[in-house]
Amino acid sequence: QLPSRRAVAVVMGPSSLCSFILVLLVSDSRGSVPYCLENVSGFIPKEKRTKVKFGDSDFGPLTVGWFEWDSAKVYTEAILILLSEIIGVDAVPSVEEGCDNAGWTSTTGAAQMSESCHHLLVEIWWTSYAGPLQDIIDDKGDSAPIRLMPLPYSAREGAYLFEETMMLPYFAAKGKSVEFYKDFNADVNTSYFTTLGEMPCCKVVGLNDTACNDDGTCVDPNGINIFARMDSDSTKWTNQGLNARYAAATPDPDPFNTSPDGNGGLHRVWKHTYKNTWWIAPACRSAPESCLPLTTSSTGWGLEQFLQNAAWHNFPIAVGIAPVFGDYVDLPVGAGSKKIMTYWWEPDCNFILESPVKQILPAEDKLEQENGNYRSGMADVVVETWAHRDISTASPNTVAFLEKIVMFESDIMEMLMALAAHRNGALGWGRTSEWHTACEWLKENQARWETWIPDFTACSAESGSGMVSETGELVFDRADAKTCGLCPAGRFAEPLQDDRGRTSVCTECVPGKAQENGAQTECTSCEAGKFAEASGALKCFLCTPGTYQPDPGKPACSACLDGFTTTSVGSMSDADCICPAGTFRPCRDYDNNFQLRSDVCTCTASMYLEEAQIPARCITCPKAMTCEKSSDESGIPCSAEVNATGPYPIVNSVHWVSYEDPLDVYRCRSKKACEGGAPNVCGEGLKGIACGACSPGFYRSGGTCSECSDLDSSPLFLAAPLICGPFIIFGMYKFGQSNVENWGLTKEGFGGIGYLVLVYAQTINSVMGIFPSIPPTMSGGLGWTSGAADVSGFLHIECAGPQDFQGIFTFKMAMPNMAACLFFLTWLGSKMAPKIRMDGNVLLGSYGGVIKTFFITVASLSFSLFQCYEHPNGEWSMKTNPEVLRGGEIWSSMLVVAFIAIALNCVCVLAYFGYGMWVAPRHFHEIWFRRRWKFMIIKMRPSVHWWMMVIMIKGFWLAVAGVLFETLINQCLFLNTGLVLYFTGSYSFLPWRNVLVCVLDVALHAFILLLCQVMPFLATFSDEDSAKASLIFLSLSGMGFLAACASVSKIMFDATKGAKARKKAKAEKIAQRIVEILPEIKEPRTLQEALGDMPVIDSQLLRSFMHLMNSEIYANRTTLRLQWRAEGEGRRARELDKERLEVYGTQKINA
Repeated sequence: QLPSRRAVAVVMGPSSLCSFILVLLVSDSRGSVPYCLENVSGFIPKEKRTKVKFGDSDFGPLTVGWFEWDSAKVYTEAILILLSEIIGVDAVPSVEEGCDNAGWTSTTGAAQMSESCHHLLVEIWWTSYAGPLQDIIDDKGDSAPIRLMPLPYSAREGAYLFEETMMLPYFAAKGKSVEFYKDFNADVNTSYFTTLGEMPCCKVVGLNDTACNDDGTCVDPNGINIFARMDSDSTKWTNQGLNARYAAATPDPDPFNTSPDGNGGLHRVWKHTYKNTWWIAPACRSAPESCLPLTTSSTGWGLEQFLQNAAWHNFPIAVGIAPVFGDYVDLPVGAGSKKIMTYWWEPDCNFILESPVKQILPAEDKLEQENGNYRSGMADVVVETWAHRDISTASPNTVAFLEKIVMFESDIMEMLMALAAHRNGALGWGRTSEWHTACEWLKENQARWETWIPDFTACSAESGSGMVSETGELVFDRADAKTCGLCPAGRFAEPLQDDRGRTSVCTECVPGKAQENGAQTECTSCEAGKFAEASGALKCFLCTPGTYQPDPGKPACSACLDGFTTTSVGSMSDADCICPAGTFRPCRDYDNNFQLRSDVCTCTASMYLEEAQIPARCITCPKAMTCEKSSDESGIPCSAEVNATGPYPIVNSVHWVSYEDPLDVYRCRSKKACEGGAPNVCGEGLKGIACGACSPGFYRSGGTCSECSDLDSSPLFLAAPLICGPFIIFGMYKFGQSNVENWGLTKEGFGGIGYLVLVYAQTINSVMGIFPSIPPTMSGGLGWTSGAADVSGFLHIECAGPQDFQGIFTFKMAMPNMAACLFFLTWLGSKMAPKIRMDGNVLLGSYGGVIKTFFITVASLSFSLFQCYEHPNGEWSMKTNPEVLRGGEIWSSMLVVAFIAIALNCVCVLAYFGYGMWVAPRHFHEIWFRRRWKFMIIKMRPSVHWWMMVIMIKGFWLAVAGVLFETLINQCLFLNTGLVLYFTGSYSFLPWRNVLVCVLDVALHAFILLLCQVMPFLATFSDEDSAKASLIFLSLSGMGFLAACASVSKIMFDATKGAKARKKAKAEKIAQRIVEILPEIKEPRTLQEALGDMPVIDSQLLRSFMHLMNSEIYANRTTLRLQWRAEGEGRRARELDKERLEVYGTQKINA
């Protein structure tokens, strides 16, 4: 047998028995394994076996591992056969199949198992394996294996004697049981055993001992030393911990040679040895050859116990270590075997045929052994089954089967005896022998193992399983069941008692309960605020918006009353039912006959909506108000001194409500006036509806109110225009006396630009005036234009004059007439002083110039009573005075004043000025006419002298836009139409006397048209759109003023001496060229042919030139063109110029 044993021998590296127990897994394979129990009823072929699933891994085989000791091999083979062929689990040995199915392993200690390999180890010697197993538990944590169950038998290890060759002969001769420690002492007669001196030389000496044999053979057939030397670091002989414990625990007086170890301790070397390979016990040191040999293997299995037992109990032994397992086994039982003691463990197959008996020692003293004293014996080794911690879930049938197995040590020993016979027979060593041994035992003991097979339909509710059919479908009758399966999510394992006993079924969760995990023993009731509508729900759902559920375990949520919703999902009470965002709950209870909820609505009842205004439980938020969710009319504060009690309808920015009627919304003219929020909130100095009126002590300024100064409040400030007026009028009179010859001077160009700038500002203010409210960027950047549009604002009338609307409005309407009276009084006054006597025509022209300059403003003010905008509540307010509601008492009281102002300030003015322009061609040559109407025609080209009337009509057009149309879009279209007509006419006629003023007029109105294109973006604007459009509006407005500045600069440049010289030279050149060309045209036919080929526009230019020459050079009357020279005066001047030219020509020739 020696070669076969050595063929499976392994050199052992770790230093104890457990190192052997855990290191080795089966390394050979039996190839294709036949079935064992195919003829037994209930046999399950491979293709029908159930795979298992651990955690998130895929389904796969259940892998079973074992260690390299015989009892584990045969026991595991028997379990594998039953698991696979009878239980129907796809169970395979881990060394044969491996696994990637969430198995466990460890690389700690001496365990050299491949990663993710094992689901089940059916036999582990726990006492010897405790340290490495604890390492696995510590290393793997939650994924570590668990102790499944102990086995019915235990294991042992220690020093063994052989019954046939040692114990029986000695007992027969001496009457003593040599296996008992008290009978095995120094007095034992070792002649009945093989002594150390009788051992063959090659078995007892070191490799270098040349005194052994002549040929020096001291090694085994593999060339390895049979016994380890005492100074070999690969064994426990040099283990200083073992040596120190021996010195401290035993009565051996002189065991070591010692020397300092360099660390403050001692280095110990065994003193009493034989041939440097055997340790000699104190009982036989005087005659080492008489010692009884005790062999062990690896690094010294059981060495510490053997040495201390010999010292304490006076055993006459010599201990040697055979590192190679094959040599160790061969020594007591192989060829040339001797009657010696050996280390062994059982159950095991190696020495079983020799009937070994373990030496009997004193009972184990754990406390002593924990302190390093091993004079007592070792307790039996606990044998257990360990498995993956989820095996009960993954393969409950496996666990049920393992729990019913009852295999005793006698059964294991029976199989080991059979295994030994197979190894000595034809099967030899290897897994084939082990499998056949297990299979034969199962066939011979069918009655035994059939009692281990559980009823697989007896499911355990505690494990979360229920009955399933052969195809894995859930069943509820044992007659349909094949086995048990884990209950899926949405079900729970419910106990069931029938005529065959207790089992369980997978029952669906009832509505109101859910279970999102499988293998559960109950369903979880839905919490309050959740529901599970259907049976078998995996989870509970939060109550949807508009529903609530106060009780747990309900299949549905209760709906809020119609119109209500909830603050969020998962509401648990009807108190969570509120009005949704965009609505609010009225104080009068819709469901209680509209009774006032007096417990929460504590303000005056008139503040709250009436029954007729309440169509539902939740009312749509009024326009221009914001109602966040759960808004309630009861939250509105009763006054500024009372805080809000909860969310309520909040008025938006640029809007206003009162405490008396907090849901009646008015739109303000600017955000600065109304910030929104609480009722009655206005900007500084503002009060009244839509914050449209100024508080006492404040005056209106740019859409807001400013505080009056002491000067403003003085009556002298209001009288200042009356005092200063005559002086201003006198200055205007002096300016208005210039004759027609000076109308083309530079100052008139400046006057034209100034006039256009004023008109431009008034136009912008009129355009802005059509908006119900003005964005802050526009009001801040262009608010000053209201000063150019309403000169009455400079008087701060509210500070020293009338403070009520009627008084202020009447004052403003009468201002043009009061100015007329001031002019008239000034004229009368001049009559009393001959030196300053004023020409009435000039003075009338000066007054007309004032009216013309501010006509856009005058017209707009005259129509202001009718220029209204709509509020969100349907009311209409004046744009200039939002506190005045159209159709109200105050508004109605001013109708007569407004009509009179329109008649006098607009209709009469336009009629009178229009008449003047109509008769101008007939009377312009008269000085009185030119002085009276100079203000209308001084800046215009004579052929377009009537253009100022177009400008005034444009002002009237702007004023009536807000009167004729109520909607912003119609007003915009009306304004755009008028501006386009004006722009087209200005570009076509080029009416201004100064070409730069013509260009400026076209440019300014082009900018105004562009402004109008931006207006739709400001009609209903978001904050972002408002900001962008306002910036564009502001930028385009500035472009007009930049163009005006450029025009002024050009006129100033043209007034310089150099520019005048260049102009004069250019005029002389043009005149010379005209003189040269005109004499060449002797026949009308020549000119007629040329005109026929000219483009239309060139013909028109030539025609204009003819009219110009006829009027200005020859002083002949021309249709629709003003002529300031008397008829014929031009001819006489021409003849005089001709004579001068002839004299000039003669002088030039003479020169």
